[in-house]
Amino acid sequence: MASLLLLLLTAVILVNLTPVQNFLARKASTMLSEKLKTKVSVAHVRIDFLDHILLQGLYIEDQAHDTLLYAGTAQVRINDWFVFRDKTILHYIGLENTYIHIYRTRTSKAWNYDFIADAFSAAPEKKDKPSKPFEFDLKKVELENVRFHMDDKWGGEDEDYDVGSLVLNAKDLDFKKKMLDVTSIVVHNVTVALNEYKAGHPPTIHNKDMDTVDTTPFNPGKWGVRVKDITLRDCIFRLTMDTLKAVPDVFDQDHLIVKNIDADITNASIVGDTIHGNINNLTAQDRCGIAIKKMRSKVSVSPVASICSDLYLETNYSKIQNYYAMHYKRFPDFTEYIDSVVMVGHLKDAIVDMRDIAYFAPQLKKLPNIIAKVSGDGKGTVANLSAEHLDATDGNTAIKGRVTMKGLPDIYKTYITFSDGELLTTGAGALHYVPSLKNSPDVALDKVRFAYFTGTYEGYIENFAVNGVLNTNLGSVTTNIKLNIPGFNSNAAVYSGTIISNQLQLGTFLEQPLLGGLTLKENVSGKSFDPDHAQMDIDGTISELTIKGYPYHNIITHGTLAKKQFNGTLLVDDPNLALEFDGGINYSDKNVIINATAHLLGSNFNALHLLSDTVTVSADFDLKCSGSDIDNFSGYAKLNNIDLRRNA
Repeated sequence: MASLLLLLLTAVILVNLTPVQNFLARKASTMLSEKLKTKVSVAHVRIDFLDHILLQGLYIEDQAHDTLLYAGTAQVRINDWFVFRDKTILHYIGLENTYIHIYRTRTSKAWNYDFIADAFSAAPEKKDKPSKPFEFDLKKVELENVRFHMDDKWGGEDEDYDVGSLVLNAKDLDFKKKMLDVTSIVVHNVTVALNEYKAGHPPTIHNKDMDTVDTTPFNPGKWGVRVKDITLRDCIFRLTMDTLKAVPDVFDQDHLIVKNIDADITNASIVGDTIHGNINNLTAQDRCGIAIKKMRSKVSVSPVASICSDLYLETNYSKIQNYYAMHYKRFPDFTEYIDSVVMVGHLKDAIVDMRDIAYFAPQLKKLPNIIAKVSGDGKGTVANLSAEHLDATDGNTAIKGRVTMKGLPDIYKTYITFSDGELLTTGAGALHYVPSLKNSPDVALDKVRFAYFTGTYEGYIENFAVNGVLNTNLGSVTTNIKLNIPGFNSNAAVYSGTIISNQLQLGTFLEQPLLGGLTLKENVSGKSFDPDHAQMDIDGTISELTIKGYPYHNIITHGTLAKKQFNGTLLVDDPNLALEFDGGINYSDKNVIINATAHLLGSNFNALHLLSDTVTVSADFDLKCSGSDIDNFSGYAKLNNIDLRRNA
């Protein structure tokens, strides 16, 4: 008995000697190489009396003589004499300078590590009773310069995980309670790269069962996880979904390169199939230029929803706060984000800058930049989005109402409805959206001190209908009009509909001092807003039109306004002017040119502010003349049935 104990003690002492350990390791690697028929080697081994294991230079080749595993340093520290304890305590697991590479080629569904399982495969032994599961506790895990690459050309997907450093400090690992309690996780310089491309395997025959949504939870064992603190520094996420090149300066869900990811997260947990946590700060920047400069939120992520409450998000130019959620049937819906992910947002005093939105809808770059303060409730996919209780202002223009947008991210193909709408602006505010009119000699938007619109908008941004009432300091206008402005070129505008005005100071707006208030109801159709190119067909009634200080009443119009000319018919039934006019008036120059026939049934030129004398006239006219007033007209005027009277 004593000799047996002495032999055992001697064996233990020898095994604890480094030279002996290295000898045994080399023998084991040789045997393993022979069994696997490939190269296996270990540079150095050290075992400190059953509580510390150190491996250096562990190398395993696959059968193609490529590296399957290389571990520069791998070590484990456990509790002393763990073989005599009920539960092993893993005080420390460390891995340094390690590379793991598994792959499948385009022509084979076999992985390069399958040969290991094949070499050790054997018929399972029949056991009378199940063995007691191995349980252990975990305290610390440390990874430094660890790379795991999985290249699956057969399946058409590569996954690379490169860890600069990762330190995990755990408090408790309980298998019976299924609970992992972690004090902290600190991650530096980690890169996750995913690349998807055409698979090497034959095309899969579509099966209707493939359309069934997989509802299996990601945590079927119902483990609970608590992590007090998570720190990420200088991390990168890359995603390439196809072989097409990404367009620069535009967000592309198929080409993501998110760099400079820093995060501080507290009280993270996994409960069932849902992840919870508090993001105290998150920063990152995508390849297109859009950046998260600061983010904090209470976050939950489940197989059907990702929710950010108490949200504050600051990007390049915008600041968004309150609540944002994404709802989906399954995580793969994110690969079809525009049509499949339903967004829910509650904004409160958010600052939204068009330059940030333009990363996702690049067509907006062609439009004037807008910086707006926004509150409201939004819901829908990117392709079918709606917002209620909308309250937005850019400092000069304020808008309220309900909006739906169908067709994003292409703003030019997006159908927009704006109902229960209110819009309050000024001329200066309107100039921000139509800067081409800023120096126009024909339109004085700066004279509009306020403009308040209530009504609806429906259509595309270049082709739409407006129905509502516009009240301004220059009068009011009621519109039911359709407008098409290709390329936002006012010269190419086409419009039609009905316009009703009440004491609209058209002369002030059009820089025409002779014109005063205008009250009318007209059916209009035409093109262009440039007075030098515009052409408008009108058909309706002018209840009142002030010219040179006199308000003309009861004018029936039917004709065309084009290039500061009118051609058509006018019927005037004013107390001081009864006139039937058929022809043209050209007021494009200082002198007015008239080419028309007219029946003047009665007139009082003094009351009309045309003559100082009290003259009344009735006659039939055939006119072809020009002039700036009645005193300097040139041309000819044929008059018949004249009745001219000068009142005393």
